[in-house]
Amino acid sequence: MRTLKVWVGPIAGLVVVAALVFLLKGGPKPATPAPTLSATAFVMSVDPTTVTQINIASGGKTLTLLAKAGATNAWTIDSATGKAADPTKVQNMLSLLDPLQASRDLGTVTSPKDYGLATPTTILKVTLKSGTVDSLDVGAQTPVGGYYASTASGGKVFIIDNSVEQALVTDPAQWVPVATSTATSTGG
Repeated sequence: MRTLKVWVGPIAGLVVVAALVFLLKGGPKPATPAPTLSATAFVMSVDPTTVTQINIASGGKTLTLLAKAGATNAWTIDSATGKAADPTKVQNMLSLLDPLQASRDLGTVTSPKDYGLATPTTILKVTLKSGTVDSLDVGAQTPVGGYYASTASGGKVFIIDNSVEQALVTDPAQWVPVATSTATSTGG
């Protein structure tokens, strides 16, 4: 009986070692890790000095801003109205795109509709002097703030800041220059 007790410890140790070897070499494989989300990512870049036209479509409405030919930083609200657009507002919106950085790059996704990009809530198209058209589709709002977005060139999905979506308004009244008062005061 004493001989059996002497062998129990080493045999148990061998069983444990064999089980570890089996698990490490031939046991179940760990799940493939999810793709790594990269922090701040480049989405697009638009040189404001080369933009000739901006189209914004949202909520069934479309707004077109046209650069005045031969003028520097002068814009009109579509060719039909011919109303002047506030150049500061246009430049502020374009500065968000020069370059547009995303807070996250989600990579290429298999189902754009999961991000509201099958039918985007807002579509921006920027036409350059070269004739190139850069576009940005803005989808659903993310649970933690920001919006899902994609460019026509990729299929990658990004998370962009709220300020980009907020700048893409289709109401022409939002683009008209604000009149400034030149009131004078008289002393008494």
